[in-house]
Amino acid sequence: MGIGQIRARACAVTSVVSALLMAVTPMSSLAATPDGSVPAHDSYTVVQDPTWLALKNSYRIIRQKDGAVAVAPQDFATPNSWPTYFYLDTTVTSHVVEPEGRLYDDLHRSESDRNYWNFCTAGAVTVAVNYWLPDTINTWGGSPQPFTEPYGPHRETYYWGPTDTGVPGETGNGYATVGRSYIMMIAEQSDPPDFAYPGLLPFFTYPTTGVLPANVTDIRDVLNWEISSHNLNNWSAYFYALAGANTLTQANLLADVETDVAADGVAVVVTLNTYVSSSVHLPNWTTSVPHAITVVGYNNSTGTFRYTDTCGVHCLSNSNGGIHDVSQSVLYQLIKSDGVGIIW
Repeated sequence: MGIGQIRARACAVTSVVSALLMAVTPMSSLAATPDGSVPAHDSYTVVQDPTWLALKNSYRIIRQKDGAVAVAPQDFATPNSWPTYFYLDTTVTSHVVEPEGRLYDDLHRSESDRNYWNFCTAGAVTVAVNYWLPDTINTWGGSPQPFTEPYGPHRETYYWGPTDTGVPGETGNGYATVGRSYIMMIAEQSDPPDFAYPGLLPFFTYPTTGVLPANVTDIRDVLNWEISSHNLNNWSAYFYALAGANTLTQANLLADVETDVAADGVAVVVTLNTYVSSSVHLPNWTTSVPHAITVVGYNNSTGTFRYTDTCGVHCLSNSNGGIHDVSQSVLYQLIKSDGVGIIW
């Protein structure tokens, strides 16, 4: 699936949201194609309706106080009217860390699964879902549940729960986490109607390649599917859209974050390169990898964005969870370096 709809700015729309337009392409079999490539992860490509996208890009698709999504009137406040700074509550989300790819699961059973090292997009989605469905990621599944890759050359079963104190009877890794069972559900089980195979991550190879740039709209689709509570009638144009890095400006990045965070009370998923130079990198990274984080705040007085990063020390970050602040200019450069974009 390609990058999909990249937005155009300065659009004025007066019509109501229309039905989605879907472009359908044939589904491949699980076996590799003659040229050695792997099957498509999706059975068809979702194309978000242009009328809905125009409303979204005009900041008129809003989340109401009751959590429902609506179309705001044309005289709705513009992004430059939002507060100078705004931070979402990170009491829960600062503890979201992906499962480690070795040592022990939440039942203290020995585990080793290299797929887990590439679950950053599932982690970022999990953080974003928390702001739509409170008390979901820290309770989902109850006691540790078994998770197995849905297909592919490597299928291991390990047990993960919604919370873990890090004591020896659980993972024994020494730090508390929240949301690991939900991360596993997103990575291996979430199944929007456009998916040919379940799970945000593709498991055709071992280890998984993660969500490649050409498949970044899978993040958008899983987010919309989950926050809509699997609304079959209106899931794919529920709230989130992709803003491609090739057309993203620093001003638009700020406006998108301000609108989602301050006006709607929700987070923005960002794909980026973690490290470009000694002066352009995420504060918790010293190496360059393609990655996904979740922006949960901004401060225009200090010129910073606040974000959570679910990749812990075990996968090259220098912290296990927590919150971090990064220069708005630096984050923009890291997004442009990666060449994919944001889901806002």
